[in-house]
Amino acid sequence: MRMVVIVVVRVAVVVRMRVRVAGAVGMMFAHVALCRKAGGLSRTALNSPATRIAYIDRDFIQRTSIMQATFLLLAAAAILSLAQGVVAQTFPTKPIRMIVPFPAGSASDSLTRAISQELVKTWDHGFVVENRPGASTIIGAEACARATPDGYTLCMVSIDSMSIMPVLHKKLPYDPVKDFEPIMRWVTFVQGLAVATSLPVNSLAELIALAKEKPDVLNYGSLGQGSNSHLFFEWFARARGVNLTHVPYKGVPPVIQAVTVNEVQMVNLAVANLIPHHRAGKLKILAVDGTRRSAQLPEIPTFPEAGIPPTGFVGWLGFAAPAGIPKDVVTRAHLAIAKIFASEAFREKFIINLGMTPTENTPEEFARFLKQDREQAVELVRQSGVRLD
Repeated sequence: MRMVVIVVVRVAVVVRMRVRVAGAVGMMFAHVALCRKAGGLSRTALNSPATRIAYIDRDFIQRTSIMQATFLLLAAAAILSLAQGVVAQTFPTKPIRMIVPFPAGSASDSLTRAISQELVKTWDHGFVVENRPGASTIIGAEACARATPDGYTLCMVSIDSMSIMPVLHKKLPYDPVKDFEPIMRWVTFVQGLAVATSLPVNSLAELIALAKEKPDVLNYGSLGQGSNSHLFFEWFARARGVNLTHVPYKGVPPVIQAVTVNEVQMVNLAVANLIPHHRAGKLKILAVDGTRRSAQLPEIPTFPEAGIPPTGFVGWLGFAAPAGIPKDVVTRAHLAIAKIFASEAFREKFIINLGMTPTENTPEEFARFLKQDREQAVELVRQSGVRLD
């Protein structure tokens, strides 16, 4: 049941009637007490022009002593502080929506659902995971940016939505800086290059040789125009002097399905998405990005070991909310997630075991990271040669 308690507090001024300040303040406290009993105050109501407690009519000030007016202002400030405390104490009072810009079935979706299940234990309210894939995470990011900033919409963000898309597109339906409130960066992860099992190659060197032998024959799948998987293969083709055909998909599950049936011959995805299929023999991981081998794939060489330099791509996932969300909700969300990630059992099962690395950071640190990541994305896009706008 959705309940919105709106308190309209006004200082009544009657030209020919002397107002008792003490009585007016008493009525204000009574309003707040009733609202606490009813279940809390609406932050939107408190901040709306019609309900600003500090409003005092000009004629009232002229007819009231300075001491009385000062007392009223101090009392109003105290009430506002008390009301804000009510909001913090009662949140949440209904299920929270979690927007994921990827389809169900991906490692990022699974991690979001695992976090949601743990948050239920802390906040004692349900979470509705809403998958909004498409347009290389733009659709999901826009849905988050346009949501009401009341704390009841939280969003998963990534390098694609917050760093790469803003560089590739001159006009986006959202502003990565102004429209979001950073909460926490969850994890970082490395990418892996995998090929169809039917492709007669077992190393990057053999893949490059085959691509040169059969130009314009091999296809690669990506997570959409401008996604990090798209940028990688364009960089890879330019650096190795080969021609590859781009086939975009709307998420991890369809692109994985495509490579397992040889609809496309190669993909470059987070190893978390590749490991289960590699172990099942449905695709072959030839190499992983970075300078260190994956602890979950110790037999797979790194890009430098396979003969190509690391790309500099560092994938990541994080939590954000629509700009304007109450600061106390940001704090509560951050502390709750940090507590979940501090669990060794959770880290091992849902993060480390899938080849991801958990990160520890504050909302302020996450905001600084986002600024740096967008700056680095400019160079990554330049190296790939991809242009969309």
